[in-house]
Amino acid sequence: MSVPSVTESIAGSPLATKRFETLRSGSVAAFKPGTVTDIIFVAHWCGSPCEKEMGEVRRILGKHRRAGFRVILVGVSDRQSKEQFEKWASRFRLGAPLVHDASGAIEKEFGAELLPWHVVIGPRGDLLYKGAEVPSDAQIQRFLGRRP
Repeated sequence: MSVPSVTESIAGSPLATKRFETLRSGSVAAFKPGTVTDIIFVAHWCGSPCEKEMGEVRRILGKHRRAGFRVILVGVSDRQSKEQFEKWASRFRLGAPLVHDASGAIEKEFGAELLPWHVVIGPRGDLLYKGAEVPSDAQIQRFLGRRP
């Protein structure tokens, strides 16, 4: 199944300078020049769809992290505490920053439509992808400016 992509610049918009407070390491920028960032919206109560996704995300991170691919996990909803989200997310050992979005403000700002949901920001601040599926290896290589 092919995954649709979008091309929309966020450079110069509030999203380009957006920083998230993380559960452990202070804050992290949504956009980091020169990297491809996959902001993934999940929840511990999402169950199988989110859990299956994390296995694939771990594989992709292992393959593309050195080339400039990174992930930020955003735990959404007031239906999960920070502690529940952190415990759930730590099982997958992604080494990704964890952001808790109890109010749903980040989810709304980035247009997450369901869980899991991916928003990929490119190395120049372009919004490259929004969708429910993990981007493929070929897509990530294109996002990174490499040939598949």
